[in-house]
Amino acid sequence: MSRPKPTDQLTLQTAVFSGDPAGADCNDNPQSCNRYGTTFSFSGGALWMGELQYAINQDKKSAGLPGFYKLGGWYATTDFADQHYGLNGAGMVVSLADPTAARPLYHRGNGGIYGVADQMVWRSDTSSLNLFMRGGFAPSDRNLVSFYMDGGAGIKGLLPGRADDVLTLGFAYAKISNDAAALDQDTLIFNGPPRPIRDEEMIFEVSYQAQIAPWWTVQPDLQYIVHPGGNVPDPNNPNATLGNALVTGVRSTIKF
Repeated sequence: MSRPKPTDQLTLQTAVFSGDPAGADCNDNPQSCNRYGTTFSFSGGALWMGELQYAINQDKKSAGLPGFYKLGGWYATTDFADQHYGLNGAGMVVSLADPTAARPLYHRGNGGIYGVADQMVWRSDTSSLNLFMRGGFAPSDRNLVSFYMDGGAGIKGLLPGRADDVLTLGFAYAKISNDAAALDQDTLIFNGPPRPIRDEEMIFEVSYQAQIAPWWTVQPDLQYIVHPGGNVPDPNNPNATLGNALVTGVRSTIKF
């Protein structure tokens, strides 16, 4: 991994990883195959990553509001199966929903680009407001999700006497690739209903991180998920799609 820093504001990060860190013979959970992270596999190609970071007003004495921006990309050198098409016994390209499809159609390589922005837009002596956003693109023909973005706002010190607490409002959106949705449409043609067409998943979230002590935080969290899995069949009722979901939880962190 390389991390040159041309200026105080700019940082360039580059890295290369094994494309199959669990090893070529792993047919189980990769975490089980490479439990201790000591398998150095040369199978599965390589994963290359690069990221340019731009930080502004990071010094505590800076008069301006701090911000952090990232632009990055990744490329994997191995083969990836097409989300829509395969090959039949004669080597002709057909839909994977076609009963004559014998094997997937593979593409050489896969990649994507992404960006991150986190900017403080207001602050007082005891409070501040940050806006954040992330997004990324990947080829539709070899990825289940071709576009993703999330964003929101973080408000620190919203309540009097609670300067270290943070209220976060956020959302996330994941688009199922057009090729994966086209496969669903073909499956509906070949097999008939019921067959939902996958489209997107959205999440709306609110959380409050309370600083109970300098070493202890408690963070209740509430999420509402629209189209879990991107509008997939309900495993308990194949005639219906999986309904929207409400998820609640609490996270506690203790620092020693």
